[in-house]
Amino acid sequence: QRFASLMAPRYDADDFTNRLARNGKPERVIEACKPDELRRLWERKLYEHQHKAFKVVTSGWNLAVATGTGSGKTECFLLPLFYSLLTEVDEIRRKPGVRALLLYPMNALVEDQMRRLRTLLCWVNGQSDLAGSSEPKLARPITFGRYVGTTRLSPKDTSRDRGDPAKHLAELGEMLYREDMQRTPPDILITN
Repeated sequence: QRFASLMAPRYDADDFTNRLARNGKPERVIEACKPDELRRLWERKLYEHQHKAFKVVTSGWNLAVATGTGSGKTECFLLPLFYSLLTEVDEIRRKPGVRALLLYPMNALVEDQMRRLRTLLCWVNGQSDLAGSSEPKLARPITFGRYVGTTRLSPKDTSRDRGDPAKHLAELGEMLYREDMQRTPPDILITN
């Protein structure tokens, strides 16, 4: 199955970051692709409500999840979203466009979501980037971007109130500038 082959780890977490470094990814990207976080990501089993949410949503049904803080609500929508993106037909996958809008009431929640997406997409896009000719590869990396008050208009935007995130993954699918997101919308747009 395409989803499993693109999500499943093909490399040990330390080997993965070493391969990214050998492929010329900057230190900032290597630091964002933390081996310990990647290990925890794959060693932890899904909670029952996460597993049920995945089955319900990938079967075409809508779902509302109400559980306590820190219980894994994010995975209830992120895993089905990744499933949708990773199983798109290549012809559709090649076309840019917003597939998901993640809306949060505060910048702090936007930044938390970006941290999670960076970890997951470092892995998914990184493995696809490193894939050999016989390994599964994405037709186009999964793109994502945060569009908030502090998002720069372009690389030339020198406003004191705006800046690039310190550990961004521009080399692995993260979009940094409003102009770029307006011209070529990311798959996942995060805003407040």
